[in-house]
Amino acid sequence: MLHLLKKAPAMPALLLSSDSPKLREAYNRIRTNLDARLRGIACPVVGVSSPGEGEGAAACCENLAVSFARLGRRVLLIDADLRAEVPPALLSRPEGGLCERLAGEQVLPLSVEVCDTLWILPRGHAEGNPTDLLGGPAFLQVLRSLAEGYDMMFVSLPSVNGYADACAASSAMSGMVLAVAAGYTDRRRAADALNALYNVRATLLGTVAVDR
Repeated sequence: MLHLLKKAPAMPALLLSSDSPKLREAYNRIRTNLDARLRGIACPVVGVSSPGEGEGAAACCENLAVSFARLGRRVLLIDADLRAEVPPALLSRPEGGLCERLAGEQVLPLSVEVCDTLWILPRGHAEGNPTDLLGGPAFLQVLRSLAEGYDMMFVSLPSVNGYADACAASSAMSGMVLAVAAGYTDRRRAADALNALYNVRATLLGTVAVDR
């Protein structure tokens, strides 16, 4: 059964740049619920997607990573949305990243200056079909090798309905969170996304309703 973890207000506001107590408290509650569902898993890997583009998944993923990092957890935020034309600001770096790791290069995650226990792995420079890259054995191997240095990882993924990438990557995730845009994502699209994840037997951790 899929549970609504919490409605997060004022999205796509970001915890790193917002002093909103309501935003912080909303993600504290989501964090508590996720923590309970992931208990007992060593370095859980949480994928975050949405039914369609522009529905808050990237911001939700970043905020979840920041919220857990503020507990003192060593958290890695990975940009695996190889479809987005422009990466989120925090993950927009010229250095290599995930794609280079998939090609066998030992690219190291980058520290985040304003959050001591948060690291990021940008997408890098994609070559090849994104679905094949995220659904192949190399992606799982990269995640396993990275897990040795962190307490948990969050992976930002493309929309479920738009591409096959999120479903392909879901087998490498401990669980998936689906971000839905309040007042924008209609029930049919949300149902289509859920069915797609169920069909590949993804572990669904819950949904986060975000303001668009």
